[in-house]
Amino acid sequence: MSYRSVKDIAYPEKKREYGNWLVYSIILRKVSIFITLFFVKTGISPNFVTLLSFSIGLAGMFYLYLGEFVEGAVIVAFWKLFDCVDGEVARISERFSPIGNILEMLNSNSQYLFLVPSVAAGLLRQNYISVEALFLSFIAMGVFVSIRNFYNKKINHNEDVSFWKEVVYCQFKSSGVLRQKNRVGGYIYYFRYNLIAQNGIIYPALIICAFLGVFWLKIFIIAFSILYF
Repeated sequence: MSYRSVKDIAYPEKKREYGNWLVYSIILRKVSIFITLFFVKTGISPNFVTLLSFSIGLAGMFYLYLGEFVEGAVIVAFWKLFDCVDGEVARISERFSPIGNILEMLNSNSQYLFLVPSVAAGLLRQNYISVEALFLSFIAMGVFVSIRNFYNKKINHNEDVSFWKEVVYCQFKSSGVLRQKNRVGGYIYYFRYNLIAQNGIIYPALIICAFLGVFWLKIFIIAFSILYF
């Protein structure tokens, strides 16, 4: 099989439809396929990659909690990279399982639930923010995860719906075809997902803020706590 055909399996069109608009996804997918091919050739299972991804995330969050923000930000960036790899390995090797779906969901939700609070906990530990700010970040992440599946569900819409109803329907992840038709709804969706999705700006923003210092990490906490509400 050619590199192109393998990549089309690993990163199919339905994922490229929205992934090619997301900042971090554009970077990750140029790298992930090479790691994926290595794992496929060595026979490593998708579930192992998911567990590896989660372990990297735990290590990165621990560094963030300790206040080692630059190191932690760089490590957690690899969390999402390997979160992409596990799905690619599963699609190429055709190794799918119910436990794999559960592990993938837990790994993905953990990134939403604990990434921002880990930064907040590190700042609180060094007395840079209040405990209320940490609590707010947990609440915001919890609210987002609780409604996330609503936007992931499949939407069946009537062809005769109004333009503005189409814009609303475009905000659901499964409405890729409709987003090609209604560009306003599509642009709103891509902009919104860049702000809140794991493949959007959150990881690059964290790395930049970590290098810039505590003040910008406070801005990071406030901004993403508001965005996720």
